[in-house]
Amino acid sequence: TDGQLNVHDPESGAVTSMLTTVGGLAYSVLISGDVVYLGGSFDSVGGAPRRNLAAVSLSTGVLLPLNLPVEGGYPRSFVMNGATLFVGGDFSQ
Repeated sequence: TDGQLNVHDPESGAVTSMLTTVGGLAYSVLISGDVVYLGGSFDSVGGAPRRNLAAVSLSTGVLLPLNLPVEGGYPRSFVMNGATLFVGGDFSQ
């Protein structure tokens, strides 16, 4: 299932823009500054290969170079502590 990551108006809920496409399902999203972190069950973001973990610029929708292997499960939660991203989920690596 392919989907998209949209930006919504917080009052009306209307979609104001599409940020990027996701080749699968995003289970978790975290925004930190201008970066949107995505975790889930997907194999691409914005048409580029990414396996279950990705980062996208909030202002431009451009895929960022975060490309870490996530094997044996899916990221389901994020916590940011300063410049350190902690990823939680049911994965082995």
